[in-house]
Amino acid sequence: MRKIKTINVDGREIFVKELTVLEIDRLFDDAAKVNSTRSILDDMLDQHDLTGDMLEFLSGVTVAELKEMTPSTYLPIVQAAKEVNPDFFIMTQMLKNRSERLERMFAAGSGGMFPPSLPPDTSTSGITD
Repeated sequence: MRKIKTINVDGREIFVKELTVLEIDRLFDDAAKVNSTRSILDDMLDQHDLTGDMLEFLSGVTVAELKEMTPSTYLPIVQAAKEVNPDFFIMTQMLKNRSERLERMFAAGSGGMFPPSLPPDTSTSGITD
């Protein structure tokens, strides 16, 4: 169910509604997503170490249905998925941490861990296959 908060501004009653994922998606610039297969739902579920496809697989609720929900509506589904699949979520967090460490390592350089590539004109005499 969508949350609606009524506030009074200068004597005018204003109804502030919670957005569905689809509504949030429509607010973002479409140009930013031209070459991406990730949806705004995936970005929103990322904090829970999930994608829309994963949550669909875990719950049977389709990605299209999830996109029509507000975050407060799909959050109990996420929480139930975490409750019944703790090992899955431990593993996704471990993989995410490893990925982040590798990204930082390569962004900072190998720190001598890997030898630098040889320039294209470097002689390789004495090296055989």
